[in-house]
Amino acid sequence: MNGESELPEGWKYVKLGDITSPSKERIDPKADSTIPYLGLEHIESNSSRIIGQGIAGETKSLKTVFHAGDVLYGKLRPYLNKVTIPDFEGVCSTDILVFNQNQNISNRYLMRFLSTQNVVEYANLNSKGISLPRVSFDRLAQISIPLPPLAEQRRIVAAVEALLDRVNASQERLDRVPGLLKAFRQAVLAAACSGRLTEGWRGELLDVENIAEFVEKLRNEKILRDKKRMRYLSVSNFLDRHEIPSTWAWVKLGEISITIDVDHKMPKAIENGISLISPKDFIEPNIIDFENAKKISHDDYDRMCRKIAPESGDILFSRYGTIGKVRKVPGDKKFQISYSLCLIRPFLELKYNDYLYWILQSAPVYHQALANDKSSSIPDVGIKDINNFTIPLPPLPEQHEIVRRVEALFALADRIEERVNAAKERADRLTQAILAKAFRGELVPTEAELAKIEGREYEPASVLLERIREEREAEDLKKKRSSRKRAARKSS
Repeated sequence: MNGESELPEGWKYVKLGDITSPSKERIDPKADSTIPYLGLEHIESNSSRIIGQGIAGETKSLKTVFHAGDVLYGKLRPYLNKVTIPDFEGVCSTDILVFNQNQNISNRYLMRFLSTQNVVEYANLNSKGISLPRVSFDRLAQISIPLPPLAEQRRIVAAVEALLDRVNASQERLDRVPGLLKAFRQAVLAAACSGRLTEGWRGELLDVENIAEFVEKLRNEKILRDKKRMRYLSVSNFLDRHEIPSTWAWVKLGEISITIDVDHKMPKAIENGISLISPKDFIEPNIIDFENAKKISHDDYDRMCRKIAPESGDILFSRYGTIGKVRKVPGDKKFQISYSLCLIRPFLELKYNDYLYWILQSAPVYHQALANDKSSSIPDVGIKDINNFTIPLPPLPEQHEIVRRVEALFALADRIEERVNAAKERADRLTQAILAKAFRGELVPTEAELAKIEGREYEPASVLLERIREEREAEDLKKKRSSRKRAARKSS
């Protein structure tokens, strides 16, 4: 912390506990079950925005009362930086400290100070508890706050909030981009499924591969691999589902790949072993988190490999719990999969060209998966239903071109996303930079400077602090007298 001499003229460092303390006003929510309730989940991290509310009747036990204009500070997991000022009254979680309005301190100045990175780091370092770290007010009370004259506090807040309004407007625009990029990626896949993505490319071809011959080749591979000779639906059966190019065909996923599930009996987890991958290990973007996955023994791995051993070129499709997530199997990893996943192994030329990998992520396939969910509780799509997914199949050269174009467009979307994330980080840093400048007295002219220019006197923070001290002493004396009177009435 900077020394007192480094503060602007008229400012003073004070302990937070010397100028304010949390409210102890609590009520039983049953006393008025309809009043608003705020929990930590209703306060957005780092933004001071209230993003929802409940009602007192939905809660249990005593709750802290707050009034419009009070500062609310989340003491649980203080690294989340949840600080706000409501414009209504209600009750809140006891994991929120309530600082009532004070005529000697700008409540918005206090809120902005409690939102600074210095306070976040201090509170985090002084928290107790591992899974549920909390900072007590006794610890928070020891942090030093740079206190300017009251009029200057208000001007600082006005300047800070004008700047942050612009930063927040930029952040809100940036927050919309991920949704737009998600829609863009699905539009690309939809165009790939319908043939629109390669329409111009297809029009330049003079010699088009015969799709019926290609499907027949896949069918023969299916027959060789499936001694039961499952019923085959010919190419002509699929051509009327919806409009696709005349050089394409509709096929069932089970006709162009083998779809394999695993036994529902899952092995026990061990501390060190071979990764057992489930949908929770599918992290973005399109990555499998092998490091943090559940681990199984080599014996269990060998047993499971008798039915299925993932290999490069295979595709993993989540079918239980979480439906429709897709990942490629890397060629350099040894692992097994949980019953929440199935493995799709494309035939012949389909195995390594990634056409199926992209098509399985498209909205039409996802909607087929949802339509085949027969569970009333946990989503569950059977292997037979997955085999019956209808897939649009272009000739092999066009598959390669579709993959090339999809990957190029997705790479463009990824680059945009990276730039957006970098811009959001800069906006977050800018917010803290504005606050840091404000609490160094560098954002607006100081009260001392304005008083000199205008030829007037001003009240420095030292005088303000003395008034706060006197008022708090008077309030404490009043409480002691009331307490003695209550005690006297009880004894009589």
